[in-house]
Amino acid sequence: MKTFKTLAEFKRVLSLGDKLHAFHHGNSIMPAKDLGVREVVVKQSNAFALKTDKGDGSFGQSWLEYPKASLAKIDEGKLIVLHQSTGEPLLTYKFV
Repeated sequence: MKTFKTLAEFKRVLSLGDKLHAFHHGNSIMPAKDLGVREVVVKQSNAFALKTDKGDGSFGQSWLEYPKASLAKIDEGKLIVLHQSTGEPLLTYKFV
């Protein structure tokens, strides 16, 4: 498993083909949901995309722009993206 202590290190160690376990913490509109393990299919300097099953046998991409460091928390090998207005956890990514 890859390790990192900062958002900058996460960006450096993230590679195509890596598997990330994704979790959406939920909010007033959408309940918490385990998004499962997904493969990194695109990596850019400002964002990355995970392979996403559309449910009809085809696949798409789910994109995440890297958050500002102030909106990212690193905890026990997990990248936790915080909600911009509330500071509450929004998404969590962990290498598997």
